[in-house]
Amino acid sequence: CALCHNGKPDPFDDIINEHDEIIHDEPRPILCAKCHGSPALGTIGPGSSGKYLSEAVHGEHASKGAACYHCHPGNKSKCNRSANHTGTYGNCIACHGELDEVADSIEDGRIPWVDEPKCKTCHTSVPLVDTGDTLFRNAKGHGG
Repeated sequence: CALCHNGKPDPFDDIINEHDEIIHDEPRPILCAKCHGSPALGTIGPGSSGKYLSEAVHGEHASKGAACYHCHPGNKSKCNRSANHTGTYGNCIACHGELDEVADSIEDGRIPWVDEPKCKTCHTSVPLVDTGDTLFRNAKGHGG
């Protein structure tokens, strides 16, 4: 987050300033997931804000020149970065969409981290890519 949010002295001051009307002078730290639900963090539903964390983050950053790898870097996120999936027809956007499309799909009812793109959508003749409900990064043979 600090790559772009460079509030002083704490990078998160920049984010907190954007939420001043909501959190006021809360003396305790507030996590984003307190108001923005996230199945990746074990919460159910969009939270009290009415927006999943993924919808809020992708929607807010869609017009700010953010790229997928700014927030989903390297081996930690274990995204599919093989040569076949980083070219013109196989980058993040090919499966997930642009940032605004990610946010819009959640607003339209998709549940982030639960309803994710399926490899079998493109790989129709390869039965082993159908991982069912298992996310790609957790699938057998893909580091999971």
